[in-house]
Amino acid sequence: MHTDTNSDDGDLYSRTDYTTDKERHCRQGASEEKVQFRHGADGVYSSAMTDLSTVSVSSKNVTQKDFTLQSDMNTEMSSCHLNDEKTFAKINTENSFDHYECDKETETGEEVDYTHLVSVVENDIKNISNRISTAVIDFSFSCQEKGEENGSHCNHFDFVPNEIILKIFSYFDPLDLCKQISLVSKRWRKLAYDVSLWTLLDLNWNPHLSSVNLCWIIKRLGCIRKLCLQSRQMLSVSEVSVFTEFCPLLTDVDLGFCSTCSADILEYFVLNCENLERINVEGCHMVADECCEVLAKAKRLKHLNFSHCIITDAGLCHLARNLSQIVSLNIDGIGWINDKSMITLVEHHHENLKWLDIDGAELTDRSIEAVAGCSGLERLTVSFCELLTDTSLREVSKMTKLNCLSLRKGTELTNAGVVELFSTDAMSNLTCLDLSDCGDLKDSAVLQILKCCGRNLRQLRLCWCCSLQEESVTAIVDTCSSLETLDLVGLHKIFGKCFDRIPKCMPKLTLLDLRQCNKINDNLIREMLCKKSDLKAFDYYGEDFRIQLQS
Repeated sequence: MHTDTNSDDGDLYSRTDYTTDKERHCRQGASEEKVQFRHGADGVYSSAMTDLSTVSVSSKNVTQKDFTLQSDMNTEMSSCHLNDEKTFAKINTENSFDHYECDKETETGEEVDYTHLVSVVENDIKNISNRISTAVIDFSFSCQEKGEENGSHCNHFDFVPNEIILKIFSYFDPLDLCKQISLVSKRWRKLAYDVSLWTLLDLNWNPHLSSVNLCWIIKRLGCIRKLCLQSRQMLSVSEVSVFTEFCPLLTDVDLGFCSTCSADILEYFVLNCENLERINVEGCHMVADECCEVLAKAKRLKHLNFSHCIITDAGLCHLARNLSQIVSLNIDGIGWINDKSMITLVEHHHENLKWLDIDGAELTDRSIEAVAGCSGLERLTVSFCELLTDTSLREVSKMTKLNCLSLRKGTELTNAGVVELFSTDAMSNLTCLDLSDCGDLKDSAVLQILKCCGRNLRQLRLCWCCSLQEESVTAIVDTCSSLETLDLVGLHKIFGKCFDRIPKCMPKLTLLDLRQCNKINDNLIREMLCKKSDLKAFDYYGEDFRIQLQS
C-alpha cells in the first residue's frame, strides 16, 4: 500500500512536474521576439511583430529604447493570429516533445490563457503615448522659448506652409498685397511679391507712373501674363522696348486709349512676347493699317479690339488672310468697313469666330448672310444697322448658339420681323439683348421676346423704342426674374406703376435707367429704392435717385 501510495504520489509529482515544465516551455516559445506564421493558402511566412526598435523621436525626453516593446507584445500579437481560421502558428522551442504537445493542444481547440499579457501591452502603449505627448509639449515650449530669446513672438501662422499662404494671398488684389500684406512681416513681404501672385499687372489706376518705375515693376515680377496700361498718355517706344524683354510669357495686353500707341510700339510686343494672344487698342487714334501689318506677324493672336481706330478694309483683310485664327474681333466705331472685308473675314475664320462687334453703317444684308456661316458664333453686335432689313433677321435665326445679340438703330427692321425671329427656339439662349432705336418695335414684339427668352435675360436695352407702352414694362417686371440691367431711356409713354414690384419680382436688378422718361412718378421710384438699396436708378435728368435719398 505504501508502495502504491508512493507510486501514485510519484506519478502525481511527475505529472505536476511535466505540466509545469510544459507551460514553461510554451511560454518560452511564445515569448520569442520573432514569431513566424505560415498562411495555409500560399505558404508565405511573415513576421508577427514589426520591429519597433527602429522607431525614434528626436527629443531630449524621448529616447530610442523607449519604443522597444517587450516580448509580451509579440505574444499578444501571436495570440490574435492564432484565432484566424486561415492562419496557424508554428511556435519554435528547443524541446521537440513540448513543441508537439503545444501544437496538439492548439489543434484540439484548447486556448492558452494570455489574459495577463493584455494588461501589460496596454500599459506599455499608454506609457509610450504619454512620453510622446510630453515630447511634443516640450518641443512646443522650446520653440516658444527660442522665439522669446530672438525677441519675436511665435504664433500658429508661422507653422503654415508657404504654399497655403500663397493660396490665401491669391484672393487679395494688388493694392492690398502692396499696401497692407507686405507690411506685416519680412516673410509676408517676400510671399506678397512672389511671382505666382502677379500674373496680372493692372496699372490702369496709375496712368502717370514714370517709365523707370514701370520697367522696374515689370522686371521685378517677371512672370506676368496680362498687362493693363489703359489711358497711359506717355507710353513710349523706349520703355516698351525695355519692359517687354522681362515678360516673355505675356499673353494679354490692354493699351486702350493710349494716345501714343503706334506701330513701333506694337512691334516690340510682337517681337518679345511670342505668346501674345489678345490685344486691345481701343480708342488709339494712331492705330491704322500699318499696325495691322505688324500684328499679323503674331501667329498666336486670336482676340483683337480695334474699336474706334482708323483701320480700313485693306488692313482688316490683311489680318484675316495672315492670322491663323481669329476668335473675337471688335471693329465697332469704324463706319467705313464694307461687305467685302466682312466676307473675307468670314471666309478665312468662320470655324473659329465666336465674338463679333461691328459697325453696320456701310453693311448690308450680304454681310449678315456671310456671318450666319459662323456656326459657333456666340456674340453678335451691330451698331447703326440702318441698311439691314428683315432678311438679316432671318439670317440671324440660323445662329443657334447666340447668347448676346445687339441690333442698334435698325430703322428698317419691322415689328413683324422681330416677332418672327423670336417665334422659334433659335434665340432661347439669349442672356443679353439690345434693340435700341428700333423705331417700329411694338408691345407684341416685346411679349414674344419675353415668351422666348425672358427668364434667361440678364441685360435688356430698349432705348428710344418710342412705340412701347406700359404693357411691355409690366410684362418685363413680371417675367424677367434674372434681369440685372434694364435700360428704358426715352420711353415717353410708360408710367412705371409696376416698378413697386421690382424688389420682389426682380431681386437681381442692379441698374434701372429711366432718363428721358417724362411720365415716371419719381416718388414711386424712391419708395421702391427704400426696399431695394442695391439698385442704382437714374431719373429723367440722369441723376441718381440714391443721391437724392441721401440728401
